[in-house]
Amino acid sequence: MLGVAYFLTIKMPPNEGRRRIIMSKIFSLDAEVDGLYGPSFAIAATVRENGAEIAKFEGRVPDSVVTDGWVKENVLPALGDMEVTHQSSKELEEAFWAFWKEHKDGSIVIAHCGSPVESGLFRRCVERDLESRQWDGPFPAIHDVATLLLALGEKPDSVDSYNESHGIVVPFNGVSHHPMYDSVAAAVAWEHAFARLQDLKGGENMFITIPGSGGEKINTSQILSIKEERISASSHRDGGSREASTSTIVTLVGGKRVSMGSLSVDEVLDQIHKK
Repeated sequence: MLGVAYFLTIKMPPNEGRRRIIMSKIFSLDAEVDGLYGPSFAIAATVRENGAEIAKFEGRVPDSVVTDGWVKENVLPALGDMEVTHQSSKELEEAFWAFWKEHKDGSIVIAHCGSPVESGLFRRCVERDLESRQWDGPFPAIHDVATLLLALGEKPDSVDSYNESHGIVVPFNGVSHHPMYDSVAAAVAWEHAFARLQDLKGGENMFITIPGSGGEKINTSQILSIKEERISASSHRDGGSREASTSTIVTLVGGKRVSMGSLSVDEVLDQIHKK
């Protein structure tokens, strides 16, 4: 594999005066806190690229740290067998901060409803070392999935409702209030809803044809990335071999990968720009 991905901004037709963003990397997080403005006792984050998870963080402190009655009744049971990894909220939040620093570059940061819980998490982390950390928080924002759903006329208070109504499978075995489940559910809802919003911005859908498919087409609003990959050399049963070659791979919302055959990345982009 070449390991070079093209995450690009594609220009819409000139008369549209619009631009469509192909998302590169999503950092989706969820924190469970001891009271709405209290410290974290469980945190999870999933980092997704091309519609697939490339890194994750999960951390939890002992249940004995939790004092809020509503949290004890409604959140702790949802954590199931989530492993206890730290003994204090400070240790947990500092471990999360280290994970964030490792994956922050190029990330679109999202949360279902980012305030006050996830914004509070970042604030506490920054304030522990304000001088060196004040420029390292999410920028330009923690993007709310709720706002995106509201813009589409959907219920903003539930990503579960959105995912269920659109047949989106959450690739994590858990329930609401489990921070990893909530992180992944928010991420897949964001990917789907963002593509829908781009459709609305672009007016009519734009399609390009898949080479050698008999006319099958791709809706360009569903494209997450365009990437050139090297296909390894392979041997055949008859003793012959196939030389290594390259192919342009288009990854769509939902993770489906489509080969554009011998077309280069630039040639695929040219097709899109001509639409």
